[in-house]
Amino acid sequence: MKLNKIYIGGGLTSDQLLWIIPILESFYKYKITHLIFENLEIKKIQKSLMIKNILKKYIIVNKNEIFPIYFQNNIIRYIYVLIYYFPLIIFLSIYVTQKKILNINIKKSWFVSQIFHSIWDTSLSMCSDNQIKPNFFIKLLACLKCAHSYFLAKKLKKIGINYVILGHSVYNYRTMLAYFRKENIPVISQAAYNLHKQKKYKDTHWSEISIHDFIKFKKKIHISKINHYFGNRIIGKGSYLDSINAFKKKSANFYMNYNIIFLHVFKDSPFNVIDRQRIFVDYFDWIKSTLENIKYSKENWLLRLHPSHERWGEDQRKIINKLIKNTFKVCVPNNIFIEEKQSSNIDLFKNAKKIITFNGTVEVEAACFGIKPIVISSDFLKRIDKSMVFKPNNKENYFKLINAKNKNIFKLKPKQVENAKLLLFLREEVFYLKKEFDGNEIYRSDTNKIKTANFNKILKKIDKKKNYLKKLGVYLAKYNRQTMRQKYIDYING
Repeated sequence: MKLNKIYIGGGLTSDQLLWIIPILESFYKYKITHLIFENLEIKKIQKSLMIKNILKKYIIVNKNEIFPIYFQNNIIRYIYVLIYYFPLIIFLSIYVTQKKILNINIKKSWFVSQIFHSIWDTSLSMCSDNQIKPNFFIKLLACLKCAHSYFLAKKLKKIGINYVILGHSVYNYRTMLAYFRKENIPVISQAAYNLHKQKKYKDTHWSEISIHDFIKFKKKIHISKINHYFGNRIIGKGSYLDSINAFKKKSANFYMNYNIIFLHVFKDSPFNVIDRQRIFVDYFDWIKSTLENIKYSKENWLLRLHPSHERWGEDQRKIINKLIKNTFKVCVPNNIFIEEKQSSNIDLFKNAKKIITFNGTVEVEAACFGIKPIVISSDFLKRIDKSMVFKPNNKENYFKLINAKNKNIFKLKPKQVENAKLLLFLREEVFYLKKEFDGNEIYRSDTNKIKTANFNKILKKIDKKKNYLKKLGVYLAKYNRQTMRQKYIDYING
């Protein structure tokens, strides 16, 4: 009998495994013999009777057990990887810089570009709030982590892995993702309580949707339902925690006709989907270049801090102050302001002149308020209607746009606003499975108490979802789409 092995890793946590394992059971069309886990608290997840019964069917292996006994210790294995790849690790620690990431020669090779992004991404995630660029030692550690991920991926291929499930598509896990795809090993990624298939040479995103499926949903979901959700969302009652925090009613503090730059968590990765045509490398590069340009502007500018930066373990004010100090040297121009928690997003969107962001939910939110946003690296809106978003193809065009005087070019038509609200609804009510399991968002610096509470909430719910999860597995296997909420799963089948 052929042995069919699935690797389950990439930073997946126990609360995620509770709903992912039942999906996998009905997903893979061949009989699975082995489940190989990166980390598995077997007793913990077997508190679910459904999970306990599922795991009985397979040979359960910890990733360390695929190595000879002398390599099963993580420290020993890392030391070996450091010695084996030492010349390459040193070379990449020196050679990989911010300027090199989008170098034309690097961009020509898909695999090299993936590895460079992985190293740079991992380096930035390890920086302190006082660092706006990784030093040599941080890059050395990042290269070592990526080399170890590469070493593990090669070993998994050697033992005949058939399918891979990854909890992250970023940081050092990007190295694994790139290797598996290069070797034609299928990969499913997890993000935002969602599973989605990866293509060989094109990254996919959990809320990505084709225009064909968008039209299907538009015919099935009534506009009143979409407007009802949007009405709840703008008063802080949406499905997405960041939006709940950002749209909570706060003291009136209006910024009329400001250009608003929505910041991202600097240590959070911008590379879930790698856009090799983007004009800035990362969040730091984008903000630094933008500040250098707007210091000569006569318009008012607002830097809106990310609503969840503290739970990410980041002091964003410290980082932005350092970037401002490096840019302006002496003092901040009196037309640039930093905003955090004083105003609701609803007030900012209603009164904004322009909205600028790197990527993400903000671009869709801006369109919902009738504003055509300026973005650096995204195609959420572009997939539906290219005229709904500005995505400059060079820095010169970007600077022209952010300094444009004509407000009319940033106004969307009512039909476009309607489409944006549907897209937001699909992201948060259809593809975001959190409500199915009564789960919560978990951030990097959350306490064990918060994580345990989330695990217990999902555990309490999961056994009742057996049929739904089985159906999701069949659906994921049959269609080249992401998972979706139970009440919408039959909307676009076929």
